[in-house]
Amino acid sequence: MKSRVGFLCSHSRTREDAGAAHGLGRWGPCDGDGSPRRSRVAHRRHGSVLHAEGCQRGSLRYFLDLGRYTVGAQRVRALRNDLAERTFRPGYLRSVGAGWINWALESFMDEAALAAGVDPVKFRLRMLDGAGRNAGSSPSAVGGARRQAAVLARVAQKAGWGKPIPKDVGLGIATTFGQERVMPTWLACAARVRVDRSSGHVAVEKLTIVVDAGTIIHPDSAEAQVEGALLWGLGMALHEGSEFVNGQPKDTNMDTYRLLRMADVPAIEIEFLPSTEAPVGLGEPATTGVAPAIGNAIFNACGARVRHLPIRPEAVLEALAHRE
Repeated sequence: MKSRVGFLCSHSRTREDAGAAHGLGRWGPCDGDGSPRRSRVAHRRHGSVLHAEGCQRGSLRYFLDLGRYTVGAQRVRALRNDLAERTFRPGYLRSVGAGWINWALESFMDEAALAAGVDPVKFRLRMLDGAGRNAGSSPSAVGGARRQAAVLARVAQKAGWGKPIPKDVGLGIATTFGQERVMPTWLACAARVRVDRSSGHVAVEKLTIVVDAGTIIHPDSAEAQVEGALLWGLGMALHEGSEFVNGQPKDTNMDTYRLLRMADVPAIEIEFLPSTEAPVGLGEPATTGVAPAIGNAIFNACGARVRHLPIRPEAVLEALAHRE
């Protein structure tokens, strides 16, 4: 508000004005464009990874890291798309780049496990050995990948991994260390989904998450942060997204932009592993494990592998029609 010639002048914008300029659903990594990633690995018969490589467009900060997994030789190409970054003005997204990077990484890990003929949980645990650069460091990353292995093993146990499950129901698992190597939040998420093969509709029945965030200072606040992050991740996995029509964003207000609704909220089970290590962040990390857990669960339910977010019913039907 400014004073001009003795009068107070107020400038305001409607949601439609802001939506037209910025676009609902244009959220993404605030320092790069959300372009696709490509990854591939070579492995031994028993599943250990000998070589991994990936190509990603976008911010150099969020390049392929392969999480805390111990693998063989690695090669990374990060291609910065200056034109896209000048043209496409992304907004702020909860979990920033880690969310869409982990979607690609953890979906790919399940595909690699399938190709190796190894159980996806065992496949991951073999590589979460805390060796080399994954050993962790003081003060906030003590224990390294061994702590990530602990949350993964625990969530598999809690969710009933390996037990019989009804037809068209699938259990999927994903794990991550959150945002930064120097201050990781170790977590693993399991999603139980039911897929309607005739419509492609995906109903998430339950989300189970196990978190190691060091010493939990305020348990109620910690649980609230994880719940919020899980629901945000669920909304982005299945609902949130828009498109451009004639060069303009289609959705400029909440009446057409699909958000997560109360009826969409599944059962949620959260566990924090006891720890005396340094406390770390909880605002964003849980967001990053939901989408890949759901994607992997869809595949386990009906054999449909989806590779784009949000996961629309049409995409599930298309994947069902093109199953290998």
